[in-house]
Formats: sequence, C-alpha cells, structure tokens
Amino acid sequence: MRLRKLGGVLLIAATLLTAREITVQQAVEWAMTHNKTLAQFKEQLSAAEAASSAALALEYPELSYSREGMDANQKYDEIRWTLSQSIEFPNKPFLRKQQARLQHAAKQAQYEEFLLELRTAVKVTYVDLLTRRNILRLRHRELNLAQLFQKAVEERIVAGISPEFERIQAEIQLAQAKNSYEEARWTFHSQRYELFTLIGLDADEQGYDIQFPDSLIYTRLKIPQKDALDGVVNQPLMRYYELLEKIADKEISLAKSQLLPDLSVGIFTQDINGESRKKGFEAGLSLPLWYPLVQKGQTSKARAEKRSVE
Repeated sequence: MRLRKLGGVLLIAATLLTAREITVQQAVEWAMTHNKTLAQFKEQLSAAEAASSAALALEYPELSYSREGMDANQKYDEIRWTLSQSIEFPNKPFLRKQQARLQHAAKQAQYEEFLLELRTAVKVTYVDLLTRRNILRLRHRELNLAQLFQKAVEERIVAGISPEFERIQAEIQLAQAKNSYEEARWTFHSQRYELFTLIGLDADEQGYDIQFPDSLIYTRLKIPQKDALDGVVNQPLMRYYELLEKIADKEISLAKSQLLPDLSVGIFTQDINGESRKKGFEAGLSLPLWYPLVQKGQTSKARAEKRSVE
C-alpha cells in the first residue's frame, strides 16, 4: 500500500515536471503530500500517539546506601542498602492514560479538519487563479484596444480630422489600460505563488511556464437538509471540541486524584557491626498535606478550560 502511494506521488511529480501543467485535482493531491503545515501536523500526531503509549510509565527504582560512622578509624555501627520503588495510586496513571488517548484523538480530529480546510483552500485558490487569469486576458485586450485607439487618433490628427484634445483623451485611456493590466498581472502572479505555497511546490519548480487548465464545470448540488445537518454534527471540528471538553474533565479528575496517597515500598539489607546481618521490608504513604496550595489552582484552571469549550 505504501509503495502504491509512493508511486502515486512520483506520478504526480513527473506530471508536474514534464507537462508543466497543474490541474485542480493534481494541486489537491500534491498538497496532501507536500504542504508544510500538514507535515507539521503529522509530526504532532505522531508525538501525541507516543505520549499516549508512555502515559503509564513507571518511575525508576531507587537504590540507596547509608552508613553510620564517618571517621575512618572508628568502627562503623551500621551499613544499610535499600532498594525502593514509588508507585502512584492506581487510578492516577489510569486517568493520565485516558487523557493521553483523548488528546491523541483530539489531535487526529484536528488533523482531519485541517485536511478538509486544505482541500477547500486549494480548490478556492485554484478557482481564484483561473478568474485572475481571465481578468488578465481581458485587461490585455483592453490595453491592445487602447493602443489601437491611440494610433488611430494620431492618424486622424495628422490627417486634420480630429482635434488635439482627442490625443490627450487617448493617452489617458492608454495610461488607465496599462495600470489596469499591470494590476491584473500582479494579482495573477500573486495568486500563482499563493497556490504554489499552499501545495508545497519547491521554489525551483515554480516557473512561469506552468499552465493551469480550466476543466471546471458548473453543477447545481441538491443537498437535503437532514444530510446537511448530519454533516455538520459529524465534522472533525465538532468532534475536536467535544474531545476538548472530555480532556478538561480528565484534567479535573487528575487534579482531584492528588488527594489520594502514593505508595512507596522497599527492601533492605542491614549489617550491624559486621556481626549481625538482617533483611527487611518497608512501606509508606505520601500525605497530601499541601493539596490546597498546590492543586487548587490546577483544578480551577481545568474547570475554566472546560467552560471555555462548552
């Protein structure tokens, strides 16, 4: 499947480079593989997927060493080696995993929305480009007519048929036609470069010889109201905001979960005066004494974020 997609990309590239012609369909397909912002979205999507996989990561165990008696000449009293492991309360990594999955889904919806916007932007820009090209052709014809008119006026003045003020009028019309033509020319080329940038065409491939065939036709679409409403509800952007609300809910739950204690377990070996060696086990709980100071602001922030997307 990947080879087939790669072959399609190479085929589009070959068409653009040899025929020097870009149809609206080719422009859309080229944008789907070369648009710079789209490439950034793909990287962000991969990062969100990786974050989702790493949400349940455990902390590293800790190995500690302690010894009584710092004087080298003094016989030590006790040596202890301890291997300990901190463990979060079980629902904390579970909530974090759920939130990471929601964030990945939200990024996926955002990516799909950008794809729709990119397709629309390419098509709109392409249609605008065709319009600008037609306007440029009209302005070129107007310029030719203004030049012919000035030439005719000059001949009539030489023949003594037309008065001198007609020359001034012809020169004014010619200047206006030149300005209109240059403005249309500038607008057309600006639209060309906007399309090139949108589809991600390299600067060394952006030539004046590239043609844009007008293969568009007018079609009246009849879309039932129910289908239109269903389409709005199923839009990626709607799904994105719904996911943002769920992410905010998980953030609130995570902030509240800090009230629950974390666990700490460990095993140790103890050597006292080199004569008595013992092994033991220790366990502990974290005390969320500073919850009002640390997590209250985080909870308020999460609630505010939820209200902003409701």
